[in-house]
Formats: sequence, structure tokens, C-alpha cells
Amino acid sequence: MEEYNKIIAQQTEGMKLAERKCRRLKMGNAPFSPMLEVDRKMISLWSAVKKKKLGCKSSTRNIIKLGDIVGIDNPMEYSIDEVQQNLQQAKKDYYSKKPKAQELRNNFLEQRATAMAESSNRDKQFIYRQLILQETQRQVARKIHMLNKEQLSSGVTKVETMMPDGSRETHLSREEIEEICMEENKQKFHQTNDTPYMCEPLFFLLGLGATPSCDEILSNTFNAPIELDKYTIELLHCLRKHPNAPQTYNTVITKDVFQEGWNKMKERTSDGITGTHFGQMKACAQSDYLSDLKTRLLIFHTLQGHLRWHGDRV
Repeated sequence: MEEYNKIIAQQTEGMKLAERKCRRLKMGNAPFSPMLEVDRKMISLWSAVKKKKLGCKSSTRNIIKLGDIVGIDNPMEYSIDEVQQNLQQAKKDYYSKKPKAQELRNNFLEQRATAMAESSNRDKQFIYRQLILQETQRQVARKIHMLNKEQLSSGVTKVETMMPDGSRETHLSREEIEEICMEENKQKFHQTNDTPYMCEPLFFLLGLGATPSCDEILSNTFNAPIELDKYTIELLHCLRKHPNAPQTYNTVITKDVFQEGWNKMKERTSDGITGTHFGQMKACAQSDYLSDLKTRLLIFHTLQGHLRWHGDRV
């Protein structure tokens, strides 16, 4: 178990390192215009060709598609030195035009207004002003959406409680919210404390794991204590094992089952304090090698939890 916990710790550090090296997409900084878009596509093309020539995974179909867009035939025929030079030149062209992105965008809208005016016999300046107005409204709406999104994802901001007289009281401070949530969770997770299975004598007989009394219930040979009510006795009787049920069950989790399970998980599920998150596990499930490694771990075969599952290390 000690060696197993060391492997888990190494995996956790590996996922944290990979997270720090992941690229951060910064989109929307430069508005769209045809001239700037060509340079973007040119960078994407030569980056993809460079990855392909270096033996990395890169889609040939995507390279052909990008080549058709920017008007370059057979980009894979270029040498690696030529590809590197073309990539540097594409980046130089893009970053030289990027400060003028808004000006290029306005020129593009003016060209659109001219084309729309010619096709509809309307005033060009009126159409141009309408396009600029739509552009401004879109930018304002996007900023409002991002602000609302940040506020919605910031956690609980207030809690309402029902008072004895039927009125509602709103709590806004952090201390009050934490205290009320802790009390609510305490009541929620202790709802079964007074049920027959959590009280004597059943708790002593059944415990929290496999006991001889559990086997007797499955085989329908369990002698229920006289203190139990008739409904609990009837439930115990219904828990008997079906005569045609198999004697053993396959508890091995295969790679395919592991991948299928994680593909159904939501990436935005709340995470622990270790620095790992569901997104990393979903990415892990995309790799046959990592998925196979995960399914070979001790937890899937012995049902013993590792240290990260204990206490505040979750």
C-alpha cells in the first residue's frame, strides 16, 4: 500500500505539471478581418506542417484544408528549414498587423456596406452606421455576459433560512453562510442515524461491511431479533439472494469501462484541494495507455482507498 500511495503521489504531481504547461487560449483580443485571418491561417498551417515533419501528431486533412485557404499547394513538400522560415515570417506579418486590427475591421465593414448598398440600392453610409452599431452592441453584450458568468461562478453569495414565524431571513456574511451550510449538511448526512440498520441490534450484527449475518440474510437463514418491527423483518426477507444469481461477480474494471465512465462525467464537476480536477481525468481517459495504467491500480482490485481519500487530503 505504501508503494501504491507513492505512485498516486507521482501521478498527482505529473498532472499538476501538465496543467501548468497547458496553453491558455486568449480569444477575442483581435477583431476579425480577412487580412488578419489569412495571417492566422498561415501560422496554423506552418505550425501544423512543422509538427508533422517533426513526427508529432498532426492532421493531414487539416494541413490540406489550410493550404487551400491560404493558396499554398503541397505544403508538405517544403523542407523543415523552409517551414521554420515561413512560420517566423507568418508570425511577423500577423503581429505587425495586430495593433491595427480594429482599423482593418472597420475597413472590412465598410467594404461589406458597399457591397450591401450595391445589391439592395440603399444608402451606403446608413448601412455602415448600422453595422458599426451592431458591432458595438455585440461587444457590450459580450462584456456583460462575461461579467455575469464570473459572478455566477463565484460560489454561494447568500443563503435564506426559514424562521419559526414563517418569514425568511437572508444571510450575506461568509461566517453565517458557512455555519448554515454546515448545519444543513450535518442534518442531510445524518438522516439515517435513527434507522433500524444504524441502531442496535442490527448495527452490531451487520456492521458496515460483510459479516456472517449478511451472508445469512442473502441465504434467507437469518433469525431476526425480536426487537425489530415487522416492516424491517419483511425488508430483510426481500434481500435474500435469487436462486439463479451467480455465485461470484467480476469486479475487474477494464480500460474500455474506465474510458466509457469518464466520458460521461461533467468536466465542470467540483474538485478537491489537491490541484487535480475532472478535466485531467477526462483527458486521461482519451489515452489508451493512461487508461490501462489507471485500471491496473490497487484500488480497483482490493477496494482499499489511498491517502488522498482520507480526511482533508481529498
